[in-house]
Amino acid sequence: MLKMMRGALLAAGAVALTLTGCAPEAPADTPTDDPAQETVVEDVPAEEDGQPETPSNETPAEDEPSEPKDVQPDQAIMDSMTCEAFSPELLEQITLRFGAPQQGVSVLVDDHNLTDDIWWVVVMTHPSPSGQTFIRSAYLTNALQLDYISDGLWIELPSENRWQNVSWEGELLVRGQSALTKAIDFLDTSA
Repeated sequence: MLKMMRGALLAAGAVALTLTGCAPEAPADTPTDDPAQETVVEDVPAEEDGQPETPSNETPAEDEPSEPKDVQPDQAIMDSMTCEAFSPELLEQITLRFGAPQQGVSVLVDDHNLTDDIWWVVVMTHPSPSGQTFIRSAYLTNALQLDYISDGLWIELPSENRWQNVSWEGELLVRGQSALTKAIDFLDTSA
């Protein structure tokens, strides 16, 4: 921020000096040997030349992946959870939104105990384009209690950093990981 302000002040000062005739100006085709008359090129902040400035000590931008949250499932919590296979109605809505899954289950994470909403982990498997393997996708959603799942939130839980898109911490994050692990284990054993 200070760098931007310094650059703006220097640019404003140079413009003011040039407009009032106080700044020396060498003809464009005349070389100058006098260092006092050489044109000085200032460091222009990246934002001024069209490129975003990359802060070095600040939090990462929203589109940059965050550090993976090291969270382990809790077996006692997993034992208290149940996997629900997709109902025919849910399967129809899921198919309209995500394509036809081979299998799909939901596990309730929180029923207004720790959050203001009801949250589920949903895990689905789809056949790969070759049909030889299955692609698994996981989401955290509050949409399963709604008439139309498209009215709710669907937060992807990518395999390389599951909880990067979720701001949960502590017990709620452990519950989320426990529900995810339970759903994946269920699909692995039922395949």
